Amino acid sequence: MTGRLTDEAYFWEPVRYFGGQNVDSETFAYAGTADEALKQLDEMYGRWHAGVRRLSDADLDNPPAVDPEPFPMENRVLHVNRELIHHGAEISLLRHLYRRQDGAGPHRI
Repeated sequence: MTGRLTDEAYFWEPVRYFGGQNVDSETFAYAGTADEALKQLDEMYGRWHAGVRRLSDADLDNPPAVDPEPFPMENRVLHVNRELIHHGAEISLLRHLYRRQDGAGPHRI
C-alpha cells in the first residue's frame, strides 16, 4: 500500500517538477520492505516539500514548464496533497483493521 504513495502521486510528480530522473511504473524501484518504503516516502516528502516551498506566487499561478497540461502549478500541488491524504488514510484504516482483527484488542504492529 505504501507503494501507491511512493509512486505516481508522490514520486513522479516531484521528479517531473523539481528535477531528477524521469520514471514511470515500469522503471520505478519499488521498495521491498516496509522500512524501505518508509525511507522512500521520507525522501520523496523532503523533495516535494522543498520544491513546493521554493515556488513563487507566479510559479503557482502558471502551468509548470515540464507539464503538457494547461493547469496552473497550484492545481498540481493540490492534487498531490489530496492523493497523499487519500492514500495515507487508506493505510491508516488498514493498520487499524489489522490491529483489531479477530475481535482482539489493540496491539502494536
